[in-house]
Amino acid sequence: GINFSFGMDYGLVRVNQNSNVLFGYIQYVLPNSPASNAGFQRGDIFTRINGTQLTDSNYTQLLGEMSATFGMGYLQSGELFNTDEQISITKTQINENPVYIANVIESEGHKIGYLMYNNFRANYNDELNQAISQLKSQGITDLVIDLRYNGGGSVQTAAYFASMVTGQFNQQDFTKLTFNQN
Repeated sequence: GINFSFGMDYGLVRVNQNSNVLFGYIQYVLPNSPASNAGFQRGDIFTRINGTQLTDSNYTQLLGEMSATFGMGYLQSGELFNTDEQISITKTQINENPVYIANVIESEGHKIGYLMYNNFRANYNDELNQAISQLKSQGITDLVIDLRYNGGGSVQTAAYFASMVTGQFNQQDFTKLTFNQN
């Protein structure tokens, strides 16, 4: 959970299926991070890093730099355009709590708990437990678990999380680890 980061998660997309040119879009921005302090927001589009167009052969190196100037862009009618806007940021050491959002949405007589959980990190089990407790204390009737940006992690934490959510499978297997002959 501790790494050097700009403090945002992004996706990369080819401009078209026959091109090696890419653009990036911001999926989420961590609060109080270099990205949030610079004004990045979910949905922002970037096309260049340090003046160089992103391609499938250079994006790893460009996005791996400690500092970067992002050249911004936008989509209109399915076409990508560059703007003159540039945003410069430097990676910092970030200790990211994977409980990104935990709130209640009321709709049609339901109290819907919404939990966006971005990684199964054992060193954040207390924060996860607090988020689930907070949702339960507000009397939720439904629960939406958003794992879109969750890359996995601790199986023990996943089992802990499952037991917090269901609580009904006492002494039953959650997972089995099976090895092949090699």
